[in-house]
Amino acid sequence: LDVVSGGEPMNPWKRVDLVLATANTGVQVLIAILQALGYLSYPARSGAVFVVSVITALYSKRRSVMAVIERDLNACIFWHALWHYTLPGGALLAQLLLSWESTEPLLKDGL
Repeated sequence: LDVVSGGEPMNPWKRVDLVLATANTGVQVLIAILQALGYLSYPARSGAVFVVSVITALYSKRRSVMAVIERDLNACIFWHALWHYTLPGGALLAQLLLSWESTEPLLKDGL
């Protein structure tokens, strides 16, 4: 959607993308802040992976915006793609670490 609608005026799908991306990023930043402040008690390794992935994603998003300002298409695509990969990838890796570190079985009996 980002690449297809790039350079076009705001269409309804771009607005939906913007709202969902902002909400998703905001929630993940909030989780990272609460973890860093000690209000959430994820195990250190999975919490650290999550916080690092959110920081990396925000850095990537910023670099993407700077690439647009500098009219550097290749850098824009690289940094924007990295932003898309680091948010869900970091959350997924943190969840996998949580499940590996958990004393609870992943699947309950009968599943």
